[in-house]
Amino acid sequence: MQRIRKDFSRNPNIEATFKQYDAQKGAFTDIDYSRDDLTNWPPLKHLDRLQQWAAAYTNSKNKHYGEDALYENIVKALQHWQNVNPNCRNWWYNQIAEPQLLGITLILLRSGKKQVPQELETAILNRMREEGGDPAKWTGANRTDICLHWVYRSCLERNEKDLSTAMQLVFDHVRYTTEEGFQHDNSYFQHSVQLYIGGYGDEVLKGVTQVAMYALGRHQYRG
Repeated sequence: MQRIRKDFSRNPNIEATFKQYDAQKGAFTDIDYSRDDLTNWPPLKHLDRLQQWAAAYTNSKNKHYGEDALYENIVKALQHWQNVNPNCRNWWYNQIAEPQLLGITLILLRSGKKQVPQELETAILNRMREEGGDPAKWTGANRTDICLHWVYRSCLERNEKDLSTAMQLVFDHVRYTTEEGFQHDNSYFQHSVQLYIGGYGDEVLKGVTQVAMYALGRHQYRG
């Protein structure tokens, strides 16, 4: 988790987001949480801002570092998300974007002056597990992206079984093939025979190297 925190450590300016925040509700006034757009899903902005808040709260160089008011806002905003439970028609937001942002936010907050209430954190982790998808059912970039938030959740839960599963699935498709995946000429096929090295191929390599960086010297891969 120290390596993950370092990877996402920022010193953001979060002043503008306070103007759009209703501290009583724990919601942002410019977000319609009922929207389920297939692309550019509006509710995801809530989690983007929460990650920025968590980065500010845990960065000693930020003016809001360890601030009680910011902590209360973060907890209320996490609780609001849990209560409203937004859902998108595009599975990618539900099973990749949302759980990744939540996992990173919770890992950042673990190093904070105050901790997220245990009951709330457990509820969020349970939701990530139940609704975040199974990487074994996917291939390529989608598998790698789901494995990433399995790694985040497993670290938070100290769940060795799920961590080992995620590690195995991240690396087991990094091999040459004539089917979907890395081709012998170093091109990449995803969604059948479609050359998409600038998208899916890049995403696979990014996810694999992220996990390798986090686990270096910590996990023995048995391929």
